[in-house]
Amino acid sequence: MRVWLRGDLSGVSPREELEVLRAFAVESAQAGEDLTRFFKAFAELDAVALAELCAGPRAVGHPGLVRASLAVAEQLERVMSASGLYNRLMILQPECGREVLAVAVARHPASSWTTALSRRAEAVPGRALLGITRGTSHYHSACKRCAEAGFVEALTETVQAQPDLEPLVAAVHAMGAYPALPIAAATVAADPNLLVVEAVAAIVGPNVDAWAQALFAQTLNDAGFAARYAHLLREP
Repeated sequence: MRVWLRGDLSGVSPREELEVLRAFAVESAQAGEDLTRFFKAFAELDAVALAELCAGPRAVGHPGLVRASLAVAEQLERVMSASGLYNRLMILQPECGREVLAVAVARHPASSWTTALSRRAEAVPGRALLGITRGTSHYHSACKRCAEAGFVEALTETVQAQPDLEPLVAAVHAMGAYPALPIAAATVAADPNLLVVEAVAAIVGPNVDAWAQALFAQTLNDAGFAARYAHLLREP
């Protein structure tokens, strides 16, 4: 059976020998063997049987099995729903949650179910979703979904990594101007030249004086910000 680890499944009938294959996979994973070539060969023979082994009712939640499953995610998605696959793998082995999420987001950056998956897998929900989509056409929708989910910390982090107005605009639309203040403050700190107040005013209306003063209080009295918006920050 060692040849199976090399991807040689000659003469194997996956559905008839599923329990033998399952036992082999579990024993190999427990021994620290790399199951990638075994799973890739298995997927070519019978992806349905492999899905049963990886994610079925009797699937075993060993990290080695989950990681090998991620290596054949494309083949498994052909025979089961993507959301069902990644949710099941995360349930089977929470230890691999961030790895599962990274593959899920990379393959399905625009899918809404990745937001809930992120909440379960990450200490800072939304971090992987925004990090993986940053600089791509999916970044806008990722910001929108994270804002709707209330992932303020992740939105703040992404502004710090790549200063732009997208996270703030999404947050103001989803939760209002005041709950979005931490993101606005991070935006000013990351790039004082970004037109933060104008962006918010375009969404909520021109009466943003009180909000601008609250923002100024959170930006450690940034001199550039104060100079640009002096007319809003003056004492009443």
